[in-house]
Amino acid sequence: MKEFINKNPKLIFVIPLGIFLLLGILLVFFAVKYPENVPVYGWITIILFVLLPAICIYGFIFGFHLSEKQKRSSEALRNIITYSEQEIWIHKPIVDGTYSIKWSIIDKIVYFDYPGDDHAYYTFYLSDFPEFIKNEKQWWLNRLFPVNVKMRKFTLYNDCQNF
Repeated sequence: MKEFINKNPKLIFVIPLGIFLLLGILLVFFAVKYPENVPVYGWITIILFVLLPAICIYGFIFGFHLSEKQKRSSEALRNIITYSEQEIWIHKPIVDGTYSIKWSIIDKIVYFDYPGDDHAYYTFYLSDFPEFIKNEKQWWLNRLFPVNVKMRKFTLYNDCQNF
């Protein structure tokens, strides 16, 4: 049994989801047989007990595919790194701004790459706060909740452009 699960690790998630799906189908059966005993919120719960496990099982078995438009939009939200002899700039589209970190304020740079983890990253430990330059046009949520620039530890993941 252990070898079978090691060959099919998705079964760890699919089997409990299948049990919830069967429970949902059983609930639908009794709700259709005795509809006078099921209130509106009961129908909503029963539908969720069927739909959520079914969607999750489909995702685990067949996977969800991204369209080209979704890939382009996620690519546009990736951080971009540029640098010169004086400083390094980290452009963060999600917060509508750029962090400007002078090389002189960097105390140390630590590289992390754990085995089995796809995301290697650098952590910059700074002696001073980085400068944050806002874009001219900001999204309304970024204007409502400004970015915290008072940080002396900065993490940079390997999925950045120009990494």
